[in-house]
Amino acid sequence: SVPCGHDTIGKDQPPHPPKSVLEIGCGDVPLGYSLFLDLLSMEKETQADASLVVSRIVCNDYAKMVVDILRDRQRKRWLASGIKGSYEIVDGRDGMKIENVVVDSDSLNPSQEHDRGAIVPKLDVSYVVEDARKMAHSDESFDLVIDKGTLDALLSDKDMGIKNCVDVVSEMGRVLRVGGYIMIISHMNANIQSGLEWCDEVVVAGLRASGADAFWEIEIHGNDGNNNDCDDDYHESDEDAVDITVEDGEEAANSDGNVQSAEHDGKEEEEEVEEDADIGTTDKGPPSGSPGPACYIIHKMPPQQQTMKDSSGSGTGVQMMIPLKFYTY
Repeated sequence: SVPCGHDTIGKDQPPHPPKSVLEIGCGDVPLGYSLFLDLLSMEKETQADASLVVSRIVCNDYAKMVVDILRDRQRKRWLASGIKGSYEIVDGRDGMKIENVVVDSDSLNPSQEHDRGAIVPKLDVSYVVEDARKMAHSDESFDLVIDKGTLDALLSDKDMGIKNCVDVVSEMGRVLRVGGYIMIISHMNANIQSGLEWCDEVVVAGLRASGADAFWEIEIHGNDGNNNDCDDDYHESDEDAVDITVEDGEEAANSDGNVQSAEHDGKEEEEEVEEDADIGTTDKGPPSGSPGPACYIIHKMPPQQQTMKDSSGSGTGVQMMIPLKFYTY
């Protein structure tokens, strides 16, 4: 048996070790499964072992009913492909348990042509019931952590929405390895004022709350709401990057809607961020009339001494400034 997620690399080890991926709040159409199928398709085309690229994919959801549906599909795929699969329980942090999918590497019947997932038994997806606000995984367990709409859904709670979101981002930052990335897809687009405030209240606050000894950098990709007359095709020349530094204890924008930005050449200038009169928020939920969703790419890097200070003003501690880079299309 091969526990999916355990490194089984020999002489064919690539220059970089295989990556581990976590998707939180995956729902019944998880991105993790799509990634799994793409990797197996790549393996079939290139004859390169997919598990040497990604060795572990975990998709969690708070709803047991959703996870039961995903596991039922998985069992049917295993049955149709002649794969013997199961889940093993191992110890996690704070007395919690972790369930990992395990497949029998000798069970595949190569004569059967079914779901693409039957091609390689070394790699599969672990579907687990888990509260993303308090996960069983140890610190720095994953290289990529994905959220596609979970934070938006949590905002529907008027009383605890913001706190729950901060807790989730904090956990995402905690389980992410240094050098890894968080990807958040949200309708709270920081190209408008309400989205920028959400980014400060939720994303930046959550990263700081993670307790990670790291330097964070946030890229925000999306429509800025000013190019609605353009055609639907993406043009790389349309990309415009602006750096904005959010300082600890300061608002991302002042009452006039202006933020301090630093262009790539190091010169500081003011960029006015205006909120359209027709754009507003509803109970801290996704704004009505927004320019559409944004993709937040968050890089966790080794701490940089010059940006880390403790309460005495020296040494390492909380990151005082988290740079935001805007890429508009």
